[in-house]
Amino acid sequence: MRIVATFIISAIVGFLAGDGFRILEERKQKNYGWYILLTIPFLVLGSYWRITNLYNDDVFWRAYLPTAFIGIAIGIFLHHLLYHGWVGKYLPDRLWEILPGLLTWLFLTSPLWLSLRFPLVVSYGIIFLDFYWFFRGLKILVNCYTGYQKMQSALKKDWLSIGKSFPEFSKIYHLVVIPTFKESREVLETTFTALAKSDYPHEKIMIILGIEEADKDNGLKIAQELQKKYNKDFKKIFVTVHKLLPEEIQGPAANRTFGLKQVLPEIEKMGIALREVLLTTLDADFAICPKFLSAVTATYLATPKRDKRSFTGVFLYNNNYWQAAAPMRVIASGTAFWQLAEMVGSDKYQNFASMSINLQTVVDLGFWPTNIVNDDSAFYWRAYYYFKGDYKVIPHFLPISCDTVQDVTLWKSFTNQYNQLKRWAYGVEHAPYIAKKYLQIGSAPFWDKTDKFVFWMRSNVIWGTLPIILGIGIYLVSIARPDFGRTSMAYILPKTSSVILTLALIGVFLMAILNEKFIPPRPKNWGYRQKILSYAQWLLSPLIVLTWGTFPALASQTRLMLGKYMGFKVTVKTRSKL
Repeated sequence: MRIVATFIISAIVGFLAGDGFRILEERKQKNYGWYILLTIPFLVLGSYWRITNLYNDDVFWRAYLPTAFIGIAIGIFLHHLLYHGWVGKYLPDRLWEILPGLLTWLFLTSPLWLSLRFPLVVSYGIIFLDFYWFFRGLKILVNCYTGYQKMQSALKKDWLSIGKSFPEFSKIYHLVVIPTFKESREVLETTFTALAKSDYPHEKIMIILGIEEADKDNGLKIAQELQKKYNKDFKKIFVTVHKLLPEEIQGPAANRTFGLKQVLPEIEKMGIALREVLLTTLDADFAICPKFLSAVTATYLATPKRDKRSFTGVFLYNNNYWQAAAPMRVIASGTAFWQLAEMVGSDKYQNFASMSINLQTVVDLGFWPTNIVNDDSAFYWRAYYYFKGDYKVIPHFLPISCDTVQDVTLWKSFTNQYNQLKRWAYGVEHAPYIAKKYLQIGSAPFWDKTDKFVFWMRSNVIWGTLPIILGIGIYLVSIARPDFGRTSMAYILPKTSSVILTLALIGVFLMAILNEKFIPPRPKNWGYRQKILSYAQWLLSPLIVLTWGTFPALASQTRLMLGKYMGFKVTVKTRSKL
């Protein structure tokens, strides 16, 4: 084990040394990669000492020093391969598709195969993961409370007045794109009503309602009704009908891209420059608050490098929160907390579901890729590499109210929720693009893109594994090594894990209290029994995290690994009376 640790530490040292030599090259404005030659003496010396001291009793000369030299050589060599893009030139896309699922399954099964040789290491690893889970929950809780304060502060600001303080304010138009497929009039009405209540000048708001040809009759009928009712509230409501092409995947990306390409000539005929238009993407069930567009405008005008930034609000699933079943409510609140915590506490937050961005920037980026399922995260990575790492998502913390998953029966609601989470987790489909761009020299600052790539890969692996390992990891160690039960660690491990995870449940209790600040009031006609049960819904959290919080990610990564590609399944939206 010490030899392995020596090799890993030495490889890291070699990797960092390689980056140091790379910096020296850049300062001299040369890119020869000469430092790869340093691997030769380190490999030769390491191998020589390993062979000549094979029977030496001194473990330093026999094992540690040769291993360190070989590790340094490997680290320098690996840096050279990664930085100069040699790996990306020869590895096929299929290999990158396999990698996330492979890492996930290796990590998930590690308590079994690693315990065969190192049960003590696995035991300490599980305790470490218990602590990680506890502190991660604590961080989410703190970030969510901070996010709540930021949201309350944002709601109190006079964004319209702030925006008007900028000379360019009078030139800014808004274009809102809403793709729809088989959505009801009731769902779309919520979105249009919210837009109509915007405090931003209505004569500078335009809307694209994107219909799919597969739902043309129903979609056009609803579109005409909405146009008739809301035409007076906006500068223009465009309606487009998208016909799916053979190379496209049915979903919002293809719909939005088609709609924009159809409408851009009309906007230019109005004498409006694309650089003066802010594009906002909304799902059919997204209801923005009245100050939302004004906040987007003010934040955009106040942001340096604003055309290399996109802007987003806080996602709350409040449209039908109390109409949905308790498990769906817990998942909705958990999703809202996770999004808000990432928004507050990370510089790696990616586009999700809705964004606002300069229209000319979208055109320059080539719109959205139309042959993938998760278009939001795909847009983020394309923008990140297009701007060579100088792209960020800026939150303004105004709320967007969305639908909690609800269908006509509880089973259908569960199915829809599972499919939605599986679709979100299918963001691993971007692995070939992210990896190949990462391996291209000069695509973005080396350490920044490395940080983001590792974070992205780690997040996907944790999503599909961590709750399961915490739940059954102890038992897997005992299965792999029956004699482990006779050790002192077999007594310490379950007790230590139990204490840490019990403390983590306190965080669930605090989350339930904080959740009350985000959700709408309970229906007045509810009795005491219904109200008590609505608080008790949080007791479902451990079970939901272990199942719906993990299995969809595991399924998505496994499907991609096996080459069973997914399509886009629309989440059915149903409203019922309370």
